[in-house]
Amino acid sequence: PISEAMQMIYSPQFWRNLSDLNIERDGPDFKARDQPNVKGVHDSMFRDGYVLTYPEWKSKPATLAENVSRLVELGFAPSFITVFDEVWDFINEAQAIVNHDQPSGVNVCNYDILAWSIDPKLGQAGFSPHRDRQPAETSSSFHANGAAKYLTCWIALSDATPENSCLYVIPKFADPGYLLGDDDDVDSGQDPMSRALSDKASYQDVREPLKSGGAAFFTHRILHWGSKGSNLPHVTPRISLAVAFSDPAFEKPYFSPAQP
Repeated sequence: PISEAMQMIYSPQFWRNLSDLNIERDGPDFKARDQPNVKGVHDSMFRDGYVLTYPEWKSKPATLAENVSRLVELGFAPSFITVFDEVWDFINEAQAIVNHDQPSGVNVCNYDILAWSIDPKLGQAGFSPHRDRQPAETSSSFHANGAAKYLTCWIALSDATPENSCLYVIPKFADPGYLLGDDDDVDSGQDPMSRALSDKASYQDVREPLKSGGAAFFTHRILHWGSKGSNLPHVTPRISLAVAFSDPAFEKPYFSPAQP
């Protein structure tokens, strides 16, 4: 019965029996240690709209990737990994990077969190090209200092390569609609991708694979997508974690920070 299944899922012991990860805390506290190697992150964000970095994570990305794979094998969606404390260690430390050299609390975790296990051998791929947010007035979605009011941290828990599906982005400088705004009217020929990739040379601006543990921080205006990988026998799934941070005045968190 559904009631028994729900009771099982809400039981911490059920999840402890599935994994060697921890499930002890009442809720996230967002008390992260400083990241020593993130200097220049916001400078790169202002210039390109995104940045790649390799933080010194408290937990091992590969361990989280193994547990995502285990959940998928048992029939659970990858995002069920968020029941474990180690996921929140990653989110806490991503929050520290978001706040680095910025006024504390400008952008907070809004609980828009997804885990991915993309298996090319099953024909899977990430999202097609898109922007995370299309505000009516683009300029209003940035702070006075130029920082975005919404950004995403995308963490490669496994290697993310062209073979197993990596994240691709079009940098701010190569994207006419990044600051000026645009719409998704494909039929008009003025959709974001057509404008950004207007000639053959512009395709050379597209970037980027990441090794396990790497993180891509990008704003809500960055055009990005997950590629379709190869179905060759040696290719393993791409496993990643994405979490969004926003100014509550721009987009409120899904849950109150006071809620466990």
